[in-house]
Amino acid sequence: MGIPKEKIVLLDGKIVSENEAKISVFDQAILYGESIFESMRVTKRTPLFLDLHLQRLEVSAKILGVKIPFTLTEIKNSVLSYLQKTSLSEGFLRMTLTAGSEDSNGNLFCFLLNKKLPSIENYEIGVKVKISDFKKPSLENFPSNIKSGNYLNSTLARREAQEDGFYETILLDTKGRIAECANSNIFFFKKNVLVTPSLTHSPILNGITRKVALNLAKQFKITASERVILPNEIPNFDECFLTNSFVGVLPISEIKNEFSKPVGGMTKLLLESYEALIQEEVSKK
Repeated sequence: MGIPKEKIVLLDGKIVSENEAKISVFDQAILYGESIFESMRVTKRTPLFLDLHLQRLEVSAKILGVKIPFTLTEIKNSVLSYLQKTSLSEGFLRMTLTAGSEDSNGNLFCFLLNKKLPSIENYEIGVKVKISDFKKPSLENFPSNIKSGNYLNSTLARREAQEDGFYETILLDTKGRIAECANSNIFFFKKNVLVTPSLTHSPILNGITRKVALNLAKQFKITASERVILPNEIPNFDECFLTNSFVGVLPISEIKNEFSKPVGGMTKLLLESYEALIQEEVSKK
């Protein structure tokens, strides 16, 4: 992942150079990780599902008690204008809202990174993941329904998995139930029923692509079950995939010591449907 040669940043509604993009060292985001963020895929200068991301940003800000300095419409217009001026037309857009300090409000900034999607082979034959020793904090201890800048637990878990040669890692909750991957939501198929951890019982993020995948399943009249999932169920599932706002729908072909199966037809259906939906999003531009 890299910053493009033309290093420009959208900071509080203004497009500035990298050197001009400054926030206070006393910002709570720097001192204590008190910030929220959204990240999304940009295709042909179009930020995918931007409205849904902004709606979640607003909800997260209310939960943390952080003031958003602009309306959602103003943010949307600024982002679209910014993307017309970057040197990249594709990439990974990161938007961050900081909490500010005692003497100043927070900052809202975003930038586009030159991040590459997984390979065609990854989408065709799937990726390998493992179950992490790291645990997701319980719902009572951490508000997992917001996309917090305090991402250390997930960062360490995924780093460990990648050092071991895996694409991603699955985190269990403190009760030993499947929660989500470090950077993704996780889904399974069993006898054509789509199964994913429940928002009510699991400390997971209600991912944007998670919502889209469930909506696509509904369109195809695929039964979806949001419930508690235990690790000992994994070998009995027929298919598995993960979702996040950058990679979209990505098949999983192996979960270390638990699952090893080729990419199935139901996963392929959702993957192809998701990619078609992206083309619709871009065509609306």
